[in-house]
Amino acid sequence: MQTGAIIWEANFFKPLKNLVEEIIEILTKIKWSESKLAYKSGIKQSTINRILIGETKKPAYTTIQAIVEALIKGIEKYNKSKKMGELNGN
Repeated sequence: MQTGAIIWEANFFKPLKNLVEEIIEILTKIKWSESKLAYKSGIKQSTINRILIGETKKPAYTTIQAIVEALIKGIEKYNKSKKMGELNGN
C-alpha cells in the first residue's frame, strides 16, 4: 500500500509525543479501543498502553510500524463505511 507507506514514513520521524497524540485522536475518531488496536496490530495491549501514557520513551521501529499500519487500515475502513452511510442517506 503505497499511500500507507508514505504516511507511515512521515509519522515515524515525528517526535513521539506528537505521534502519540495523533494515535489517540485517530483511535477516538474511528472508535477503537487500545484492545482493538492491539488485536489489529498484533502488538500487546500493555505495550500500546505504555506507549500512549508515555512510559515507553523509545518504542521499537517495528512496533510503531505495526500500530500505524493497523490505524491506516482502520481509517480506510472508517472512511469507507462513512461514505457508504452518506450514500444511503444516513
